[in-house]
Amino acid sequence: MMRSGHNRALGIAALAVASMLVAAVPASVSAGGGGGVAPAPEKKEASAEKATARPVVRPLPRESATPWDYMRAFYVLQDRVAHGDARVLRTQRRMMVFLARLFASLPVETWRRPLNAEALALYLLNGGSPLAGKKVLEKLRKEWARKKKSREEGAEEEKPAEERASDREGLPLPEGLLEGAMAFAAGRNAAAARWLRKVEDENLSNVLRAQLLLVRASLLAGTSEAAAMPLLDEVRLLRPGSLLEEVALRRAMILAGMTEDVKRFERYAATYLRRFPRSVYMNDFLRRLAWLAVALDVDRKPFIIEKLEPGITRLRKRQQALLYAAIAREALLFGKHALSLHANLKVRKLYPDAPRLALRLRVWLDAAAVISPEPEEPVRDLLAMNLDELPPADRQLAYAAIAMADAIMMEPEPSPKWKKLAAREPEPPELERARVLAASVDKLLAGKEEQRP
Repeated sequence: MMRSGHNRALGIAALAVASMLVAAVPASVSAGGGGGVAPAPEKKEASAEKATARPVVRPLPRESATPWDYMRAFYVLQDRVAHGDARVLRTQRRMMVFLARLFASLPVETWRRPLNAEALALYLLNGGSPLAGKKVLEKLRKEWARKKKSREEGAEEEKPAEERASDREGLPLPEGLLEGAMAFAAGRNAAAARWLRKVEDENLSNVLRAQLLLVRASLLAGTSEAAAMPLLDEVRLLRPGSLLEEVALRRAMILAGMTEDVKRFERYAATYLRRFPRSVYMNDFLRRLAWLAVALDVDRKPFIIEKLEPGITRLRKRQQALLYAAIAREALLFGKHALSLHANLKVRKLYPDAPRLALRLRVWLDAAAVISPEPEEPVRDLLAMNLDELPPADRQLAYAAIAMADAIMMEPEPSPKWKKLAAREPEPPELERARVLAASVDKLLAGKEEQRP
């Protein structure tokens, strides 16, 4: 069973590699293949269909596929995720398991080639098994020890010093890259940051350089957001249209929001909505966008979300409604009632005839209105609803709004503590004098009333 799963993953990987490496082969014409025979009239339509058919793809033979080819196939699958193909996620996971076994079984000579060594680093920086890298290093060390012993015994011709140094280093990679990648794959982020910080990446391929910068930025995100954002911008320049750019944009928007850089936040969010409206990770992006857009919107006119509306309209109708609904609720919890009302009306416009959604929107609208000078009407509306039909979180919100309205409308009672303190305190003489004056004014006014005819 495991073997068949690996073969399926290998077949998908080989097909993805083939899409990049093979040439188009013209489809065969007639069964006879005769050069000058004119087709029969009734077959003209079929011939036209063959002429416009997709080219035949010859899969890359398994024996000739290198680690670099496999990782290129992996990134082809990744990029499909960025543009909406969720089925690829399962294939990616299977492919990573397959590559762990494949890379551990390959001979030492395979890893002497620079692109194959880069493929190993890419595999580890994508969260692959660190055991694969460990086994490759063990093989390299054994090979180096064997060659050293052969040279000492004179069985092998002495090599130049630079070649002996390359044997000792093991892989044609910049110093610290493999160690940092293995630490990152093992979850040792502090060690990974130390190793990867000093890696010289100028001579690496674009894809490895972009992946390295993305990992560096993720390791910096918790300590230095300002230093991470330029790295994410460089990733976008190196791999436009890829999943690497999609991830860089999502993370850059979050970092801009965390640092309260509103202009950058708006720019990153608008770019993401324009470039990746079908991303598999769009729902996660929208949740973060809703929370940050509300948190950063402090008395702004127009609202941040209004500036992003050209990009929001590119989303599916359901996604637009989910975003505005999340903003309406978050804005209510943040006490930003004008923003909550704006988002509420947007959802109503998108889905005017959705009863359950309309009920939730009514709750949010009434909850926002209970702090108005006249809270009686929204409270009556909340009490008239069937709150059992609401999700638990919205039901609690409705109860909290009703309780708040009761507290606003109720005459405040002094606490027992303050009553005791007031009883102990002697009344000031000014208060007694004011009472006497008030009583005399009352008598005077009463006498005037009696004297009137």
